[in-house]
Amino acid sequence: MTLAISEHHVELGATVRRFLETRCGSEVARAGLDAAREELPPFWAELAGLGWLGLHLAEEDGGSGFGLAELAVVIEELGRAGAPGPLVPTALASAAVARAGGVALRRSLLPLATLVTPNL
Repeated sequence: MTLAISEHHVELGATVRRFLETRCGSEVARAGLDAAREELPPFWAELAGLGWLGLHLAEEDGGSGFGLAELAVVIEELGRAGAPGPLVPTALASAAVARAGGVALRRSLLPLATLVTPNL
């Protein structure tokens, strides 16, 4: 059973799958497991540029204005591919700030959550 529950979700899942097929082969997934130090995968900047780190965040907070369902579709496809990278912790932290943070905190932190993080 997949998390894609609407045609939009099915299309998003297919887009993410195609993206990962060309950028996250088994060698990328294996390198992430074998690395002595965790680093961002080579496709991370492009993934961030597509807005997938902030799908669930409001536009006024630097996100794409979708919801957790769209984010879940992306996470599902990343998991299917065994893709490395901190998408889940980034999404969880930003969702917590979006839900519980005041306006000033959201406006100062959430746009940062959608950027490429230089250090893990």
